[in-house]
Parts: sequence; C-alpha cells; structure tokens
Amino acid sequence: MNWINFIVSNPNIFLVVLLLFSVLAAIIVKNMFGFGRFGFFGYIIISVFVFYVLEVAITSWVLHHYSMSGQTLRMHILDNIKEKEQINSSVSQKSIALYNESNNYYQKKEYDKALTAINKAIEIDPQYAAAYVKRSNIYFTKGQKEEAKKDLDKAIAVKPDYAEAYRFRALQFVTEKNFGKAIEDFTKAIELDPNYHISYFWRAMSYKRIGQNNLANKDFEKGVDSYPDKATAYMDRASCYLLLREKDNAINDLSKSIEIAPNRPWGYLKRGQIYLESGKTEQAMSDYKAAAKLGDSGAQMFLKSKRIKW
Repeated sequence: MNWINFIVSNPNIFLVVLLLFSVLAAIIVKNMFGFGRFGFFGYIIISVFVFYVLEVAITSWVLHHYSMSGQTLRMHILDNIKEKEQINSSVSQKSIALYNESNNYYQKKEYDKALTAINKAIEIDPQYAAAYVKRSNIYFTKGQKEEAKKDLDKAIAVKPDYAEAYRFRALQFVTEKNFGKAIEDFTKAIELDPNYHISYFWRAMSYKRIGQNNLANKDFEKGVDSYPDKATAYMDRASCYLLLREKDNAINDLSKSIEIAPNRPWGYLKRGQIYLESGKTEQAMSDYKAAAKLGDSGAQMFLKSKRIKW
C-alpha cells in the first residue's frame, strides 16, 4: 500500500512519473504499430490523459477508503451489543458461545461460517435478541438487506426495549435514504438508552439530510454532552461530520479531542488524513509524526514509505 500512500500525498510528483510512462508507452506503440495519424506527441498526450484518469480514480478510492464509512459506525454499535445483552439475558451459555464464535468469524470476514454459528444460536434460543441483530449485520454485509431488516424486526418483537435493535434498524433506513423512519427509530433508541452518544449523532445526520439543521445541531451537542469520555465523543462526531463532507467541523472536533486526550493517536491520524486530502502537507506530516510517536502502526508505515523520521 506504500505506493498508494505516495499517490495521495504527492500527486504532482506522481504526474511527472506518469508523463515518463506516457513517453515509454508512445515509444512502444511506435515500435509495434507505428504512429499513424496521431504522431509521437499525439500518443504522449493520449497516454498522459489515460494515466491521469487512472491516477484520479485510484486517489479517489484511497481517500474514500480512509474515511469512516456507515458500515464502520454500524460495527461501532455492534461492538457494544454483546456485553449489554448477555449481562441482562437468560440465554444459555451454549448460545452465548455460538454468538462469540459467530463474531470471531465475522471479524475474520468468514461470513458464511459466521452465519452458520449464529443460526445455531437462534435455534437453541429463539428469544435471543442480540443474535438476531448479529445475524442482521451479517446479512447486511453480504448484501442481503431484506433479510437484515427482517431480523431487526424479530429482535424488536422478542425484546421491545432493546435499544441496539432500533439503532441498527435506523441505520438500515439511513442506507435507504428513508430519513423519516430513521429518525423515528433513533428517537426510540434514545428513549431507551439516552446516554449512548452515537444515536444522537446519527439522528443529527438524518435531520441534516432533510434540512432540519437546528435539530441536527442540538443533537450533535447532546451527543457530546451525553458521553463522559469527551475525547471519544468528539472523535465520533468528527467522523459524522466527515460523512457529511463538513471537513472544517471535523477538524475542529478532532482538535478538541486531541486537546482533551493528547496521548491518543487516533485524533492525530484522522486529522492528518484530512489535511493530506486538503493538500496541507506540512500540517498533515506533523500529525502523522505525532500519531507515529504514540505508537500508531498506520502512521508509522505511512512515514516509512516517505522516508520520514518521527
């Protein structure tokens, strides 16, 4: 991945390399087919254009890859489901073990094995609400969205006060751009679990999508206020701002997170990525160095690829 990092951080230098490749491509065309009506410089221009399009496409993919996606935030919620549900649940230890087995397979991206394990858990304990949510997430990842939604409905049916099920169903509505339904489910999740800040942030994003900016801003503030770990709250809100393409707000929140918890690398890394995408190389390198010094392996690998010490 080092060469991809180079593309993102040095687009101008990379274009020079593309020009050299373009000249080489023109020479190869001459030797194989002759120049025809385009001529030597014509083939260079064509080659530059083709390689430039490829470079833009690759860079866009990488920047998208760096951003926190909706699926990542789904997983952020999922990470909190197991402990909450099992502490308050009377399901069998065998079902819990199968749930954990399914989760392990899911983390390894072995989705069929994850599905088999969670199906067995549900067969043993049909009232195991967390298992339905887990299976829903597997279905969603596999692209089976209708099956995913049905399982969320089942989770709510067997446990109507299960906030996580409402959160996940709301996220499903977000992916369908059904923001009215999403707001309803996020509101229910907040009623059941008012201290879970992610619900406020996602409801805020849904409000933004329908132009209710005042309500969105209130929820963004409530999300931070509801969570005792302010550094994490600001980082999570920054991720939501990134999904909304509000980079300035994201940078402000990451800066607040860093101020509160200067020994955590994630805020530096994410802010560095935004600076890099915005062409602010000096600020980006400063943040990458800070993250690397704090032990972040991604930042260290990136700086090594550029032969920069930290």
